[in-house]
Amino acid sequence: MLTLKIINQYDDNLPAEFGEFFEAGGAVAALTDGEKTVGMAQVVFEGGAVLRRLKILPSYDYADCRRFFVRALVLALKEGVEYIYSEFDDAMLGEIGFCKTEGGMSCRSADIVFKKMCGGK
Repeated sequence: MLTLKIINQYDDNLPAEFGEFFEAGGAVAALTDGEKTVGMAQVVFEGGAVLRRLKILPSYDYADCRRFFVRALVLALKEGVEYIYSEFDDAMLGEIGFCKTEGGMSCRSADIVFKKMCGGK
């Protein structure tokens, strides 16, 4: 079962698949499948929450997994900040209200909408 875990501080002991991808600073969110870390995102707080990086292992980087990771991460962040920014463009962010900006995407937390994915209204 996929789970999102927020790690308060960057840790130099990140799994080898992710260690070189992240820089020191900010918080790290880990996507886990049981005991295995299958995805990670780095977030810093600079005038809002800024998604710096997001990486998912290739064997887990399919639409439903990415959608779960992005939506769970944004849900965890949105209550504490007025704006969430992303330094990268991701279609899953666009699905919940983010707009493209120069250098990434952004959305006011109050404007984020988690539409039902099961065909409901």
